[in-house]
Amino acid sequence: MSGKYLKLILVGLAVCLTSNGAFAVTTRIISQSTASEFASGKTQNVVIGSQGQLSLGPAYQSLAEKLPQAWSVNTVLAAHGAVYAGTSPNGCIYKYAGDSVIKIYPPQPIETTDANAVKDANSVKDANSVIKPIEPNQSGYLTNEHVFAFGTDSVGRLLAGISGSKCRLLRFEGDNAETIFEPNDSTYIFAIATDDFGNIYIATGPNGKVFRLDPFGQKPEVIYSATDKNILSLAVGVDGFVYAGSDGRGIVYRIDPVTKTASVLYDSGQTEITALAFDSKGVLYAAATTPGLSKAQSSEPLQNLPGRPEAGQATPSPNKPSPQAEAAPAPRKAGEEDQPRAKAVFPMSPFAAMPSHVYKITPDGFVTDMFQDSSVFLSLIVENQRLVIGTGNKGQLYSIDMQSEEKEIVYKDEQASQISSLYNADANTIYLGTANPPKIIKLSKSQAQSGTYSSDLIDADQPAKWGKLQLEASIPAGTSVQVSARSSNVGDINDPAFSPWSNPVDYNDQPVQLDVPAGRFVQYKLTLTGSGSQGPQIRKVTVPFVVPNLAPQVQAILMARAEDKPGMFNIGYKAIDRNGDKLIYRLDIRKIGRQNWIKIKDELETETFAWDCRTVEDGRYEIKVTASDSRSNNTDSALSDSRISEPFVVDNTPPKVGLSNVDVKDKQVLFTAAVEDNLSIIASVAYTIDSGTNWVTTLPVDSVFDTTREELKITLTDLAPGQHVLAVRMTDSVGNTSYTTFDFEVK
Repeated sequence: MSGKYLKLILVGLAVCLTSNGAFAVTTRIISQSTASEFASGKTQNVVIGSQGQLSLGPAYQSLAEKLPQAWSVNTVLAAHGAVYAGTSPNGCIYKYAGDSVIKIYPPQPIETTDANAVKDANSVKDANSVIKPIEPNQSGYLTNEHVFAFGTDSVGRLLAGISGSKCRLLRFEGDNAETIFEPNDSTYIFAIATDDFGNIYIATGPNGKVFRLDPFGQKPEVIYSATDKNILSLAVGVDGFVYAGSDGRGIVYRIDPVTKTASVLYDSGQTEITALAFDSKGVLYAAATTPGLSKAQSSEPLQNLPGRPEAGQATPSPNKPSPQAEAAPAPRKAGEEDQPRAKAVFPMSPFAAMPSHVYKITPDGFVTDMFQDSSVFLSLIVENQRLVIGTGNKGQLYSIDMQSEEKEIVYKDEQASQISSLYNADANTIYLGTANPPKIIKLSKSQAQSGTYSSDLIDADQPAKWGKLQLEASIPAGTSVQVSARSSNVGDINDPAFSPWSNPVDYNDQPVQLDVPAGRFVQYKLTLTGSGSQGPQIRKVTVPFVVPNLAPQVQAILMARAEDKPGMFNIGYKAIDRNGDKLIYRLDIRKIGRQNWIKIKDELETETFAWDCRTVEDGRYEIKVTASDSRSNNTDSALSDSRISEPFVVDNTPPKVGLSNVDVKDKQVLFTAAVEDNLSIIASVAYTIDSGTNWVTTLPVDSVFDTTREELKITLTDLAPGQHVLAVRMTDSVGNTSYTTFDFEVK
């Protein structure tokens, strides 16, 4: 579990807790009611709706886990009572049937795994022999082959595309495979589709070719060669056209298999069209994604646009003629080099800001962005009136109602990172293939009998006393919700220091006390049980708590003279309160050397105060700031904290002239004096003669103003005979200024 804990929503309640004076009088409440708030928890057979509701989801069963020599299940298919899984990186094909898993391709034996490698299966066996260790080839046991695509031919036989240095299309008779086609200039087979006549279409790379074979797997021919390197997805429409999704430019092509020409149906603005699927009305759905962009964006689960379409809104008829789409490049001839292609102007996606999208394309060619998310869209199927989307890299399966566009997470794999493949088997079953690790999952379309939701850690920031959990929920007769919880002072959800789960308690429209020890972290678990036809729905969870009152902390005090207001100090201070209590402040002053503090202001609610220091004598002082949480606590529980400033100088007296002398010789005058200040450094001295307006700045004898006493020597020459006045202006470092005059006569 990640270290991102649930956001605290602080709600002040005027509750006087007389039972324990050590606790603050403010109860804090954590409330969860949105999909993003619930998404950080763990679900089992519980779905999270786009409006933030929790309800029972489809039942599921893990058929096989940790398939030997596989990292990813790229494709799944169900046929003849078995489930097939195509994998990477060794290009193995596994068959699940009769509660066991066998490898039907490649035929050579492979290395087995431990007894826990396959869940709910007896073993993983070769179809024709017992398992024996494989002899490593030059690159170890990795053959670097991949099975990206399955399909079935006109009589239901399994078709499998093998990607690698020897690309080929396999057809299975039972568990035995034969190669029916080798596209010599291709390395990858990404998709397989068939039309109503049994013709087989395969999408390849890296030369962007779409091949067609007849129903017998013969007469291969290229029906389109795109300028894109890879064609990732295929779907055959009721109109007989073949629709293809590309890699690199995210284009949906509309291919005429008769004329072997194509047009661009839609330019998504993404880099990949990973899946295509038609509904019963001929509407095409395209999953488009940009994997690199998804890594740079965090997921906000199930973000809905305001409003929703009216249920039952009409869909354009598949029989209406489509508007003219942009013409695609003509197929390349043998030996012809790729030519740069102009960027499509229409119909370019206006929705391409998010990494992944599902686009709805009507038979008329109109495009709607149905769903967008920051995860990677890897697989997509149409199931009744819903779209089902497999994603990475959080192993989430989304379901979207085509009419209302309501969205929900119907499955989340706690181990696998990606739901890489989907197959709609029948009216009641969907099969999932996962990656990292590889698994085969059977997902029922019927509601699970029971399920659980376990919250993420709720962090009170301090050891807390937890109150009564309250639900806003619908719990029909015959269904139930049970509540249990545990607590700890450790922020690791897997740490053994957590208390045991409390005994489950039925929620009967009354808040349930969380029976856990006081602790900083709490986790609750809801167990939902249905009646078969219906189940409970939870819309909001509220958890209150109180923490012991903690004293506020005064962290800093800053003293500064007001530049534009002589004699005024600006006092700033900063305090925090871990309980979130409202703070008030008291300011006291004390002259250095004295014992008693003198109050200058009390009951302050702001963190600044302008103080007139002319109300005290000059000297060195300290300010004490006291922060109190008494406004949020009763008399017994209120706490405070104080901090004393660094000593500062109060100096409202300007410098003065000490010993001085005026020595007149002929027309030359030498003035000497000592300039002194009791507390502050002399900052500047200037003089003028006979009330002149031009003041002349002078330096002390040592050329530096750096002490509270400076010696001056001023020489005046070329003065006219008669009486004169020398005025001296002295300023200290805090801005105090004084003036002194001296009379003398030049004869």
